[in-house]
Amino acid sequence: ANIIRANTTITNLQDNVFFDQSVLRFEAEGRRADVTLTAQDDAVSVTHRRSGEEFASVPLDSLNQVVLAGTDSRGSDRFTLDAEVVSQIPEGVVVEGGRGRRDLLVIRGSSADDDVVIDGNRVTINGATIEYSGIERIRLELGEGDNQVQVVDDGGARIFVREGGRRRR
Repeated sequence: ANIIRANTTITNLQDNVFFDQSVLRFEAEGRRADVTLTAQDDAVSVTHRRSGEEFASVPLDSLNQVVLAGTDSRGSDRFTLDAEVVSQIPEGVVVEGGRGRRDLLVIRGSSADDDVVIDGNRVTINGATIEYSGIERIRLELGEGDNQVQVVDDGGARIFVREGGRRRR
């Protein structure tokens, strides 16, 4: 958008003109991303995992997709997603890890039965889709239900599964 503003007379541009306004795009700044995707009061928000600081929020009814982008620094990005939140976003979530060597995608399941398929750079959990790139580690935090996890292709990521507080690899 800055290039278009500087070289034309076009005004009133959204910050990222290459995504429509139904896409919530968050790009981390600084050393690393450490964000959680949450839903509350009919809105989807990107918040700092530890402090709870809200970086972005969009009404759920105007949202089609969320894109979360990490940093290109050497720091390890961490993205935490809740399957129930992702299931409310029609075109799912895209996570871009950046250049870090230990970027982590944490996916929290439900307290009921979870059905997870990891295939290449895509995770499907209970019908919700998460696409990823630049992620070296995926941790599934599933409840105590009758969970099914199928890894067709790990996409180069190490997969860790925690069920009801128990860890399996």
